[in-house]
Amino acid sequence: MKLPIAALSFRPLRYICASLLIGFSLTGLGYAQGLPDEMPVQRGDLMVRKAGAILIDVRSPSEWRQTGIPVTAHTVSMDDPQFLARVAEITGGNSAQRIAVISQLGIRSSQARETLRAAGYTNVTSITGGVIGPEGWIDSDLPVRPYR
Repeated sequence: MKLPIAALSFRPLRYICASLLIGFSLTGLGYAQGLPDEMPVQRGDLMVRKAGAILIDVRSPSEWRQTGIPVTAHTVSMDDPQFLARVAEITGGNSAQRIAVISQLGIRSSQARETLRAAGYTNVTSITGGVIGPEGWIDSDLPVRPYR
């Protein structure tokens, strides 16, 4: 007995499509949980603009005044005793939120990354080159805004 085409089940195709969609939504721009320790500014900027990651500038207020702040960045100085509480406010307490941290040259951002990971954040990366380093934010012609 022949079945009409409409009666055929396309479940395997549905499962494959659903699996692909779930996989793409979890990986965003190719990043799954557990971001790499470091990434270049262009990838970090793209992750923030296109995949909903949060960029946090961990420099001091005097450094923010000197060079400006990446336009997409939140400012939370590593020197702030409320550093973790401020990050929790920015992320809405979501410890799985993708976070990219940036500093002057990339040294403090590595320290901030480790501090956040130790506090339970699972998707944290550091931006190589920082704001003013070679191949950093400014060197890559990415936009900055003045600190107020």
